[in-house]
Parts: sequence; C-alpha cells; structure tokens
Amino acid sequence: MNEKICSHHVGGRSGTRAFPVLMRFESDFVNVLYDADPECAVQMETLLKDSASETKVLPYCLGGKRGNAVFNINYDPYTSSLLSLNPKKREWYFYFRKHQHDYILGETFKTIERQKMPVTTLDFVIRDQSIQPPDILSIDVQGTEWDVLRGAKRTLDRHTVAVIAEVEFHQLYKGQKLFGDVSALLQNQGFQFVKFKKYFTEFSPYRYPIGLRGEGFQGSSDALFFKDIASVKKEKNLKKRTLMFQKLAFIAIVFNQFEFALQCLKEISSELRNEPNELNYQALTRMFAQETARVPKVFPPTFKEEYTFAQSRERFNQEATLEEGKERVVSASSMKRASDSKIEKLFRKYDLSSQADLIKKMRLQQEKA
Repeated sequence: MNEKICSHHVGGRSGTRAFPVLMRFESDFVNVLYDADPECAVQMETLLKDSASETKVLPYCLGGKRGNAVFNINYDPYTSSLLSLNPKKREWYFYFRKHQHDYILGETFKTIERQKMPVTTLDFVIRDQSIQPPDILSIDVQGTEWDVLRGAKRTLDRHTVAVIAEVEFHQLYKGQKLFGDVSALLQNQGFQFVKFKKYFTEFSPYRYPIGLRGEGFQGSSDALFFKDIASVKKEKNLKKRTLMFQKLAFIAIVFNQFEFALQCLKEISSELRNEPNELNYQALTRMFAQETARVPKVFPPTFKEEYTFAQSRERFNQEATLEEGKERVVSASSMKRASDSKIEKLFRKYDLSSQADLIKKMRLQQEKA
C-alpha cells in the first residue's frame, strides 16, 4: 500500500477536488481526476500542471456498470450528466450571488448536445490501470453519485477510508437517487455519515420579483462519510491497516473530527514510530497521538452528575427552566490572550490554524465547566 494519500475525484471538470488543498501536505498526495467530457482533459491538466502533488487525469465516464450510454452536454456544462433534467423542476431556480444572476434549471440544465460514450466502473479502472486506489473518493457527477458508488463496491471495501459525495434532497435530475439512498449504500459498505461539509444550495420552486424573495428549499450539499473503526480493523495486513488508520486520522483532523482521529490512532499507537522518511501527515498524526497522551484526563460533568432524577424532572417547571445557565461564549480577545496548548501549537506548526482555533475555543469553553 502506497504511503501517500490518494484522492480520486470523479467529475473534475474544473481541475479541483472536494478534499481541501493544504499546501503543507500537497506533496503527500496523489490526485486522480475523472471527467466524462473528453474536452475537459486538456483544461484539467493545464490547471494542475503546477500542483505540488502527483496528478493524473483520466477521461472516463464512471457509472454503476460497464456498457454504453448517452451523455447530455448541457447549456451550463457543469450540469452535464448521464441523466436529464426532471421536468417537474424546470422552473426551480436560485440566485447566484457570486455572479449576480438567477440560475433557472430549465435554462441551465437544457441539453444542447448528446454524445454516445462507453461507461465503466471504478472497480474495473482500478483493476485495469496501474493507479493507486483511492483513500479518499469524492464524487460530483450531477445525479449519478449512487451509481458510481455502486460500481466501486470492491474499491470501497478494500481501500477507501473517506467518501465525499454531492447529494440532493430533491430529484433535480429524472430518476436520480437522493441522499438517503447514498447514505444507505455507504452504510452497507461500512461507512458512517459524518456531516454536510459545505453550504446547502437553496432552490425556490417559484420565481418572484426582487423584494419578494426569501429562503429557498435546501436542495443539495456535499456529504462526508468515514469508514467506521470496526470495518478498518477487518484488514488483516498490519502495515496496510496501520496506514489506513493513519490516513483516516489525518482526514478526520482536517475535518475537525479530533476525537474520531484519536480513536483511529489509539488502534495503532504501538505502530507509530518516528521514521526517517515519514511524510508530513504521518509526522502530524504521530505527534498528535504523543501529545494527546499527556493531556490530563479531565472531563466536564455529565448530565447525571449535574442533576438528580428529581432535579431533572423539575427542569420542566417554567421557573426552573428560566434559571438554567447560559452557554459560556469565548470572545476573540480572550482567545488571543490565552496561551496555546501543545496540541494547538502542533496544528499551527502544520498550518492548520482553523483546527487550532476550534480545539482551543472548545477547550476554553469547557474548562470553565
């Protein structure tokens, strides 16, 4: 198993991936990007030519099974898909703040060209090509994310530790699977839903003039999934299992899931050593495990420690409810005055400032308890 973290992104038209680009760690990454539209390949390679990570661009249309299909190239190429617009959503729109225009699905999803093309599966590509399997699989394929995952069953089972998939809550494309379907498929593959990792795109089903508009229906977001601890532990090869846990711990840190990261590192604590050629993410996770082992085992009180059963019932009394304490807010000035812990300093050393700020904020809030 390659020690570098391999990220496969399906739907890489703009030359981007779903996992954050962290310059301190880019040399630790191998990026593999796919797009069904072959005209995107040159653009993607141009955009990525100066990347610090090793990058490969593959012009494949991935799906749930091998065969042939018709690919719809739409008025907005970013909406191009194997699926066509759901006619019931033709009038749906959102206001595109960045570009200051209304984005109406009936206009942008309109198919301009149709191309016949072969469809393959990620499992077949991994077996057929000499490329590193994905530790991180991210998918943005305009409605066929479930199909791509279905065609990656073997890969998900043997190699992948994190999935980032664009998911919808309404059928924007005709016949597409929704978030619940994607979540159920991944749960059966040993993954847990973690969170929605970006804003929700909100669509309004009715278009009214300026001055009469409110919020829309939450339509789509990116969903983050981690392989659960028990599933990783099934890997029998010790070296591969250690790398899977270390990679998953690093991914968890990046997404602020510090306790999940620590549980991953707990499973391999005896295997973490200071190797002369260790990669940056390996050094970070090893030192994170070492520093956290020195943290005093102090916890806030639990609900049961705070309330007897009688007091718990009394909380539903109006007067008692009004007397309950307010959440302690840590101000920016108090954050700045307080010294960083060794863990917070470690995060900052590796340019993970937002992670350092978050763990510090939570530490200061809960120390007061």
